Amino acid sequence: MVRDPPAVAPAEQQRTEGMIAELEAQIADLQERVDELKQRLPGEVTAQPRRRWLRFDTRGLLILLTATSLLLGVVAWWQPPRGASAKRIPVLGPITSGERVTILPPPSDAEILRALEKALPKGRRAPTSNVRIVREKIADFVDPVRVYPMIGPAQQHHAHFKCTVYFGRRFWRRDGAYVVYIDHNHLHMTGELASAP
Repeated sequence: MVRDPPAVAPAEQQRTEGMIAELEAQIADLQERVDELKQRLPGEVTAQPRRRWLRFDTRGLLILLTATSLLLGVVAWWQPPRGASAKRIPVLGPITSGERVTILPPPSDAEILRALEKALPKGRRAPTSNVRIVREKIADFVDPVRVYPMIGPAQQHHAHFKCTVYFGRRFWRRDGAYVVYIDHNHLHMTGELASAP
């Protein structure tokens, strides 16, 4: 015996058919929007390739670190050291008996202004415009022969300069002057110890 499906009230059936019609209308509306967006796009949308970042295995990383350390070593070796050890004392030939002892050239303007910049208090700058520099040699003498490490027997030649930097200021201030003392020392090689104790 086959049973008939239960009878559905006409009001409920109309409500179900209305909901189905409403969902079909929404689906059609969404399909129209998708078609409209596809027409706006200039061409087919392709996925952008992923960026490949550098990947290192152990060997590649070791090669990179070795190359970097070699490069830093060459740069450190090439540049002179900073500070007082950066000033290298030149070694000249020996002083002969009848020859006039020559000194290195007097300090340049740039060297004098650098020394003045270091000597001024923090926050003050050396003048750069309306500057006149006067150099005076105040001492020039040679020490007796002495043994210097890594050089051997040599004589140190001292040359001391008094450098006066005159500068003009604004019209409401007076002119000023700074005095800087600069030493130019160098060595003269000798063949033997002349004044051995």
